[in-house]
Amino acid sequence: MTNQLLKSKRKPTPKRVSNGRTNSVRSADIVINGNVHIPPWVTDHDSFRRWAFSDDFPARGRFAYLAGKLWVDLSVETDFHNQIKSVITIVLGSIVLKEALGRFYADGMLLTNREIGLSNEPDAMFVSHDHMENGLAVLKMGDRSMELNGCADMALEVVSKSSVEKDMVDSMDLYAKTGIAEYWLVDSTVETPELEIYRLAAGKYVPARKTGGWIKSNVFGRSFRLTCQKDPNGMSHFNLETK
Repeated sequence: MTNQLLKSKRKPTPKRVSNGRTNSVRSADIVINGNVHIPPWVTDHDSFRRWAFSDDFPARGRFAYLAGKLWVDLSVETDFHNQIKSVITIVLGSIVLKEALGRFYADGMLLTNREIGLSNEPDAMFVSHDHMENGLAVLKMGDRSMELNGCADMALEVVSKSSVEKDMVDSMDLYAKTGIAEYWLVDSTVETPELEIYRLAAGKYVPARKTGGWIKSNVFGRSFRLTCQKDPNGMSHFNLETK
């Protein structure tokens, strides 16, 4: 589900702000499925971030602010989707840890770029020491931070049926504008998912070429291949090979 930023059917109530102008404020909560309440004061990027860090933020569901659009997904993740995300996280996280490349974030860390109006939790992301030292990525509260401000080196999204437009259109556009060097994408809606790596070139993503199923990551300095085998019970077992 995607809500184009919270437009209520009721007429908005003008609110006077300190600069003398008026802002539109919704006069009622938006309620989704009876248990997710979006407060009337959530009307822009800054208010979305305040809500995201408040005690009123829902414990269940995925929420993102995408340049004026509030994206909401209350679907439950499938085993298929989760296994893809998990194996990529394990392999890349191990590389980052072993080689002391920077910080690797599994699902759950908010990526925010205020210049383009982005707040989203990628399925995983990597931030190099260089990005941190040069101020391209900032943890304002150190290791107690709940969001990464600025730009990651790499972001991963595993596409589900409920996130096709968000991952393949919105996130691809906004991650490019943020300056993320590599966008890793896996479509879990197909029978045999493959890893795609998009590299940033002249402000837009272009797909990296594959050779025998292998695809090169400039960020990690090696090639990867996502493979899948079925066990006798028909369960999928994924592996992220490296060379």
